[in-house]
Amino acid sequence: MNILKNTAAMALILAGTTAFAESHVAADGAMENNAEQAEQSMENAADATGNAVENAGDATAVAASDAANATADAVDGVDDMQNFDLTTSENLIRTRDIVGGQVWRMDAAEDNSVWADNGTYEGTGEGWERIGSIEDIVLSNTGQMIGIVGEVGGFLGLGDKMVMMPVQNVRLTALDDGTYAYVTQMTQADIENAQDVDEGFWD
Repeated sequence: MNILKNTAAMALILAGTTAFAESHVAADGAMENNAEQAEQSMENAADATGNAVENAGDATAVAASDAANATADAVDGVDDMQNFDLTTSENLIRTRDIVGGQVWRMDAAEDNSVWADNGTYEGTGEGWERIGSIEDIVLSNTGQMIGIVGEVGGFLGLGDKMVMMPVQNVRLTALDDGTYAYVTQMTQADIENAQDVDEGFWD
């Protein structure tokens, strides 16, 4: 009888030891998994931080390059003005030779023309449409040309509209008769929706 009791006790002790060992192994495995997950999270966070820093560096470099280009353009413009020969009227145009001139509209795709990013035209294109006249030239209070005021639409002065045409949307063109005009790439809808700058606008 005592032998049976001792055997049973030994079995219980062995079972408990095995269970404890298994739970210990499971706990060790869980800790190892948690450590691996934490390490992976740290690596992901480091990668994300590195990418953010790299992107910020790229954006800063682009902004610095744009600023440098703008400064260089401004310096070139000042140099051009300082080096311009003012002892002759050659290559000089007075505003009175422009105001009252014609405003034309071109559709680069339709007219098979090329919009000049920087520059002027000679004459008018085959598909250009005359839409009005140059009422005025507008400068900023620092002397920079902002655009022109075009009198467009209407018939015989009736129903016409004074609109502001930004300088980036107009190009000077020299006509065959010695006068000057401006051509715009603004669409008909753009012109119809443009700011109305009649006399009341300036008061």
